[in-house]
Amino acid sequence: MVQSWILADTENFKPMKKLFQPTFILSLVAIITTQAMGQTTIGVGDVFPGKVEYAAFSVNTTTKVSIHVTGGAFHHEDWRKLVHYGWIIETETRKPVWHAADKLEDGFEYGEFEVKDEISLKPGNYEVYFASSYHQQDNYWSFDGIGGFVNEIFSDRKRSNYNSEMREGMGITVSGNVIRQTTSALIESKVKDALVSITKPDHNANEKKGFSLSAETTIRIYAIGELEREETFDYAWIYDVDKRKRVWVMDYSNSDYAGGARKNRVSDEELKLPAGNYLVSYVTDDSHAYNDWNSLPPDDPQFSGVTIWANNKANIVPFKMPEEVTPVLQITQVRDDAHVTKGLTIKSAVDLRVLSIGEQSDDEMVDNGYIMNAATRQVVWDMADRRKEHAGGAEKNKMVDETIRLEKGDYIVAFTTDDSHAFGDWNSGPPHEQDHYGITLWVTKKEDLPKISLFDPTSFKNKDVVVEILRVRDDEQFSETFTLDRDTNLRIFAIGEGDDDELVDYGWIRNTDTGKVVWEMTYRNTEPAGGAAKNRLFNGTIILPKGTYKVYYETDGSHSYRDWNASPPRDPERYGITITKE
Repeated sequence: MVQSWILADTENFKPMKKLFQPTFILSLVAIITTQAMGQTTIGVGDVFPGKVEYAAFSVNTTTKVSIHVTGGAFHHEDWRKLVHYGWIIETETRKPVWHAADKLEDGFEYGEFEVKDEISLKPGNYEVYFASSYHQQDNYWSFDGIGGFVNEIFSDRKRSNYNSEMREGMGITVSGNVIRQTTSALIESKVKDALVSITKPDHNANEKKGFSLSAETTIRIYAIGELEREETFDYAWIYDVDKRKRVWVMDYSNSDYAGGARKNRVSDEELKLPAGNYLVSYVTDDSHAYNDWNSLPPDDPQFSGVTIWANNKANIVPFKMPEEVTPVLQITQVRDDAHVTKGLTIKSAVDLRVLSIGEQSDDEMVDNGYIMNAATRQVVWDMADRRKEHAGGAEKNKMVDETIRLEKGDYIVAFTTDDSHAFGDWNSGPPHEQDHYGITLWVTKKEDLPKISLFDPTSFKNKDVVVEILRVRDDEQFSETFTLDRDTNLRIFAIGEGDDDELVDYGWIRNTDTGKVVWEMTYRNTEPAGGAAKNRLFNGTIILPKGTYKVYYETDGSHSYRDWNASPPRDPERYGITITKE
């Protein structure tokens, strides 16, 4: 007998306890080739929790092979069930030809199991996998749904607690007239002619690759990700960069179950594309990525991600990213608990493309972009008021992409977020264009660029301001006196807090000569100020006669500037009252 060792770690050999004892040795992730009397054995085992490892082989003629798996299901660290199991896929089709789970009548019961089987394989290349993976209640195998999960927790079956020594005795072997193949070479041969290949992306990935076509071409898209019916977590899309639109998006409806956890999905389809330039994107959330699986991996983990082939290679030309007009203003990659503003001066009327991507909770935009007149604080464009599209990923990701016209004047562009689900810290599936989370403006015509300039909003001063009482905190009361030398038209901009027809943070004006209140902010004369429903806004004009007046503003003990107990108003820096001459 001739014995050939191919080891992932050749320094620390440990004898297998059950599966390969006493003939074979497996250390860490061991890939074993053993030849005897015309028979070759390929094996994989000793896999760490959350990992999957594999080996590859081929058969030249229709061949019967013997399969031997030692696996099990164990209680690991907390409530999680950890299962060890193996399977085989055909390299060309990427489909399973054998799976240990299909041989277990009762699914992955607690304890060890052994499976011996014999199957016939047609000529071709194959990959043999072994996984050590957490098994949650939302998977197809073992218990199904919360009821099954509860039964599993309180059943009389004795749980086996996992320890590292168990791992050393578990694996899968395939024996027969097979020929060992180099795993990396096998996968490289599959992707060498691909238009694009983004495989095995890490957590929080946002990878992009481009391709260009000289003529109409049919492409094959093969993508594996993490999706549910109402939400997407790890997925791909194709963007036509010339027409600025997505031409294909991986979602639940165009994908199938990919094996393992129920959330594993695979898209394998053909798409006809016209000549043009395209950008392929693949994004992931913060869990369940290659070799850090938080539940059972897909049957084809090597191709997690997206790979695209063209049916006519002659139509492939070097990728050319079309020249894109630089944004005139960007507030992007906005993180949690942010309020970011930029000033925009328009010298004469101009058309602008506005892209704003944010988060909607119920009917409220909690991450929101808007544009307001710097002098009057009047909102001239608000994402919350526009018709929104799904921005990809979680259903709550919303997007507005439209052209608007801004007249001559000074404007403040702003984007506000709440305390969760923003760039770099998504609590569910990120949007397609996560780099553009926020608000971006472009001119529609290059010749309009000279009409626009930027300024710092904090330095903007309205020359017509009479009184400003701003950024008011909890339990405060402020007042200021002003005098008018003639009857004057005044604009009052005041933000406060109110509920049930009563305001608790509000302002009023008293005539100091008569002692009478000449204006008061009330629930009835205010409107929603954005953010939480209790945020109230007065933005209107009054006429006051010549005289001396005192402006008051007071707050209660909660929900005020930089100490919000609910979503802040749209314009938090102006919390308080401002009076200007019209």
